[in-house]
Amino acid sequence: MPVFNPKRGFILSGSNMNFTKNVSVGDKVVEDLIYLGTTGVSGLIPSDAITEELSIETNDGILSLGKIDIILDSLSQVVASGLLSGYVSGKAGDVLQISGENFHQITDVNFGSGEGRSGAFSVISENIIETIVPSGATYDEITVFSSLRTGLNGNEALASGKTYNKFIPIPTVTGFNSGQLLAGKELIVNGVGLSGVTGLQVNDILFTSFTSLDGTGVKATVPAGNVRGIPELLLQSGAKVSAGEDFLFKPYAEIAGITPGVNIGDVATISGTNFNSGILYTGEGGGTGCLVSIGVETGNFKLISDAGGYNRLQGHIPTGLAINLSGGNIAIGPTILTSPVSLFSNGFPEAYSSSQSFRPGIPSPDITGVFPLSGVGQQAVTLEGDNLYGITGINFRGGNVGVGTEFSAQNIIVDKPGKSITTVVPDTSNFNSAGGFLDIDISGYYGTGSITNGFFVYGTPSISKVIPDTDVQPGSTGTIYGSRLYSGTTLRIYNNNIAPANFRGNIEVSGYSLNHDEIVFNYPNNFQTGNNYRIRATNERGSSSLHAITNFFGPTLSGVSLVSGEYGDPVVLSGYFSGIKPSGLKIGEKVVPSFTQVSHTGISFDIPKRTASDIITVDTSGGFVSSTGIINISPSKPTISGYFLGQGDAPDTFNSGQVFKMSDVVTVTGDFMSLVTGVIFSGSNTTFSINNFVSQEASLLKFNVPKGINTGSGQFILEDFKSRQTESPYPINVTNISGYNNYLLPGETLNISGDKISGLSAEFSSITGGFFSGLPAEGSSTGQMDLLSVKVPTGVDVGGLRISGRDNDDAGTLFSFLPLSIISGVTGFDSNNKIETGSIVAVSGINAGGNLTSGELSIGISGTGNQNSLNGVHLYENYEVATGSGIGNNPNAIYTKINFRPDNSFIGTGQLFVLNPWDGLGLDSKGSAVFYGSESEEYLPRQINVFPGEYIITGTRVNATGYGPSRGVTGSNVEISGEGLNAVSGVFFRIPSGENLEADFTINSSNKITTLVPTEAIEARGMTNILLSGGTNQDIGEFEVILDASVVEFNIVEENDVPASSTRVGNFTQKETVGGVVYLVTRTRFPDGTTAIVSSVPEA
Repeated sequence: MPVFNPKRGFILSGSNMNFTKNVSVGDKVVEDLIYLGTTGVSGLIPSDAITEELSIETNDGILSLGKIDIILDSLSQVVASGLLSGYVSGKAGDVLQISGENFHQITDVNFGSGEGRSGAFSVISENIIETIVPSGATYDEITVFSSLRTGLNGNEALASGKTYNKFIPIPTVTGFNSGQLLAGKELIVNGVGLSGVTGLQVNDILFTSFTSLDGTGVKATVPAGNVRGIPELLLQSGAKVSAGEDFLFKPYAEIAGITPGVNIGDVATISGTNFNSGILYTGEGGGTGCLVSIGVETGNFKLISDAGGYNRLQGHIPTGLAINLSGGNIAIGPTILTSPVSLFSNGFPEAYSSSQSFRPGIPSPDITGVFPLSGVGQQAVTLEGDNLYGITGINFRGGNVGVGTEFSAQNIIVDKPGKSITTVVPDTSNFNSAGGFLDIDISGYYGTGSITNGFFVYGTPSISKVIPDTDVQPGSTGTIYGSRLYSGTTLRIYNNNIAPANFRGNIEVSGYSLNHDEIVFNYPNNFQTGNNYRIRATNERGSSSLHAITNFFGPTLSGVSLVSGEYGDPVVLSGYFSGIKPSGLKIGEKVVPSFTQVSHTGISFDIPKRTASDIITVDTSGGFVSSTGIINISPSKPTISGYFLGQGDAPDTFNSGQVFKMSDVVTVTGDFMSLVTGVIFSGSNTTFSINNFVSQEASLLKFNVPKGINTGSGQFILEDFKSRQTESPYPINVTNISGYNNYLLPGETLNISGDKISGLSAEFSSITGGFFSGLPAEGSSTGQMDLLSVKVPTGVDVGGLRISGRDNDDAGTLFSFLPLSIISGVTGFDSNNKIETGSIVAVSGINAGGNLTSGELSIGISGTGNQNSLNGVHLYENYEVATGSGIGNNPNAIYTKINFRPDNSFIGTGQLFVLNPWDGLGLDSKGSAVFYGSESEEYLPRQINVFPGEYIITGTRVNATGYGPSRGVTGSNVEISGEGLNAVSGVFFRIPSGENLEADFTINSSNKITTLVPTEAIEARGMTNILLSGGTNQDIGEFEVILDASVVEFNIVEENDVPASSTRVGNFTQKETVGGVVYLVTRTRFPDGTTAIVSSVPEA
């Protein structure tokens, strides 16, 4: 059979070989055939070929050339290079990768030798095999083997390859022989993959005497120390593998014994094995000992030196350890039961199991307390103390009592083992009445004990006195003095004696003295008539004798005379009332302040004011009683104590002469004003009422004096909700002004007629503000009408005239008193009463008004001085007004000083007068046309008659008849034409602010003046008025100041460089720096030097 090698070349020779499509060795097809003409073909034997049939495939079919022998050589032998990184170790079931060469036709991957070492595998490529770690894997090389291929002469070495590094199996633990062992015992760990384990440790403590058990287990000796934890298996690679969380190993400390019979609290010793501080719980305090559990109690024991081959712990038996006896704590020959003992491990609260137990010792019994401390015979008593176990006898010994009784065990009841027992006090019926102490002895299996004066036997109570025991008030506190008045002593009250039928009840006790000689108590809340009360004290031993008391008896209310009534109605109560307390008589919560008592059988009183319907109660020294039903009470009708003007506080005394005007607020004081539903007044023809009040309270009613009231009567009536009426004690004096005279000169008499104005005074409006009284004049009454007369003073202004007095500062107001103005003096004229036009004249006017301002028409002259030489009136504007006081011999006279300049409108002779302040006159003309036909015309003769002097005004009559132009720019000419212009001394332009701007002018002739518009007039930039002075003060008309043509300056000037002023309006641009930015600011400059910003932009 021909021999071929994988991956080596071959040549097949023959004819027509160029028709060969494929050459195959078994099912392995040769790749990349090379054709040698028509006579041959060559190629490489497939790397994975095995001994099989060689065949050629042509278009005609497959030609078999027979079986050939495939032999491995150095080029195709199996080579296992090693385990890839990360796959050197693993546990059963892990997937590993092995690298190498010629992994073809592989049949086995073995982890060591022997059964169970072969792992399932998969050939990834001729260089990589993936295999699964078998459960029997050992610490050894991994062998890759092909049983389908061999080398020359059957050499299997070429078909097998071993890794150069050994596989380290990761063990899997399946169990321990024990999870807890003493030090020195042998721990066996079972599992799989343990062949690579070289050692065993817990908490880094190495177990000794390690032995491997053929890969399925290991064993080692448990060392001393804290070997609590999960064991770790040490591998030959140096790695460590945990046995797993399911396999916890614990150390063990074993108790061999404990000192028996030690009393609770005394020291005991525990001996045993492996008392290593690392495996014991030392308690919260730490240290080198161990927390020991005995029964259900714990205690800290300390490690002491070893003895007898054992470790030792020493400590106190816990004081809370319970002691239990077999057969109960009161038993015949009891046995002390033991309690289990164990040590807590360092896995606290886990404890090491133990079969040892502790039997405590029992000291002699000790009595620490007796409950109750006192009482009588045949009473249960409890003894408390320590070590009260196995008690078989109790003996009561009496010093001054003289009785001793011993009890057997069956008479003893255990309440709490070792802590308390209960027995019965012997019969004390033959003890003396004073009582006394008993000593108590106990005995039992574990010793004897006693207590001196352990139990006190009560004596019989005795009463020496009771305070109070006379005039005792129900519910009051009392005190009993005596002996043997122990806590718990009861008090009882009887009638005459202690017969059961005479028992009246127990008395409430509030306290006992420590010396048993006092009892504080509360008497019953009611003592019923017909009883002679006595008190008796009783305790468990016996009772005292009766102690008599005297007391106030409880009240009774048998009748009430009134079922319903009003405030002030009389009421009579019948019944029994002994010792009525202060404020003891009430209706509801309202105390009846005064009443009359007839013996003990009756009470009479009047229903107090402001008392609501309620029950009547009587509180006496003998107790408390109330009516069975309520007494229905209605308020009394309103009562009036007085009334006054306004809403302030009431005066100390009421003035019946006080006056009121219509709409004044009246405040009525009294009682029950809140009940008022209306106020009735007498009117002109009939009565009428009001029910709208300013406010209403219990003691105050406020309302406005209504219109239509009969001022002659003034009476009013209050009516309440029950139509009950209360008349006013005196009438309301309501003033009524029926008439007065007007248009009066200073000093003339003002007469005011009306009702209820007698005794009042008239007050005039003052030119300086407020009101002031007129000069006294007589007032009188004529029939049903009063007359108030007063002389008109100086300083009166137009406006309201007020009357006041009789406790009313504003008893009535006249709203249209019109005084006539007069002149009291004139200055400015010469001795012949002459003056030139344009000169200053000062006039002192009286009652000329308080609201005069400069520029108003204030002064007039009547005469033949106009340009037509006809009789008439001419009016002048003032230019200054002031107020002063003091005229002649009257320092209090008030005047108004009025300054004016006579103009040339009136040149001649006339009489001066002051215009009346209340006459409007239109004030837009100075001629007589506006004056004639006015109200003032009628009274002018009376005014002039007071100051009749004639005055002569001389001068040239200046009359401007025209001017032009009527508008222009500053600096332009204006021509004024007229008559008598030679007398003009000044030309002015009055701007809107009121300032007169003086203008330059030239008198061309008596008929013409040329003037220039002043530069400052540019401020008006609108309408002004042209004024002439000198010979006249004439306003000749309006002139409009307009902006002239602008002068534009195109150059840009630097900051602070302002162009020179011009007589014309001009525009210029100037640099200005703001916040570091340079702006080009364009401004308009006016002839007066002022400027206005037109625009502002940053410089480019």
